[in-house]
Amino acid sequence: MAASDLQAIMPVRRIPKNYVSVTGRFASCKNGRALGFESLLERDYMLLLEFDDEVVSFEEQPVQIAVPKGDRRAGTQYVPDVLVHYKPSPDGTAKPSVLAEVKKTSDLKVNAAKYAAKFAAATSFAEGRGWVFRTVSELEIRTPRLENLKFLREFRLAERDPKLAGLILSGLSAVGIMLPISVMIDELFPTESERLNGLPVLWQMIASNEIGADLDQPLNNESMIWSLRS
Repeated sequence: MAASDLQAIMPVRRIPKNYVSVTGRFASCKNGRALGFESLLERDYMLLLEFDDEVVSFEEQPVQIAVPKGDRRAGTQYVPDVLVHYKPSPDGTAKPSVLAEVKKTSDLKVNAAKYAAKFAAATSFAEGRGWVFRTVSELEIRTPRLENLKFLREFRLAERDPKLAGLILSGLSAVGIMLPISVMIDELFPTESERLNGLPVLWQMIASNEIGADLDQPLNNESMIWSLRS
């Protein structure tokens, strides 16, 4: 990566320690580095982006936007939380990058007047670059998908037994239809010790997008799974 590329993905300001909200670092394989977050809601949003196959990359604290004078509550500069870059559509149409502000709905409601000038400036800034500015709240982030991804993330980079992975894929391919996890596990791993070895491999394969599952519904032993390999 060239120095100019590295500079382009670095945040425009450092995220300070905060004793009111939780700050920290999110380790992103997709971006090849750790990104800073200023709240747990931001961290959770990054987890969704990390697992979203439509997302190429995302940056924290990406740009500094001048806010027109007039409302002292707004300040003179505004730094949105995240800039998200997407893959083109299947037909090759480019998808606009999204400049996002992550806020709780209660905050957006109570401080609507305070944020109005900032958000208007960000909307204009984004449009001038072919991007889209939007706010993202817990209603979009704190979903069953998030809870599933928190669970699956623990398995994503885990080492696995290739024989067990092959057994699972062969079993799904042989059936050729969706099956509940419980049916697949009972068929392939009938003993308790076999389940202890086989289940983590199954979770890892779902996390790495080799086996399909509806992650918008709570993931459990009755969830339907299917092979994503042709």
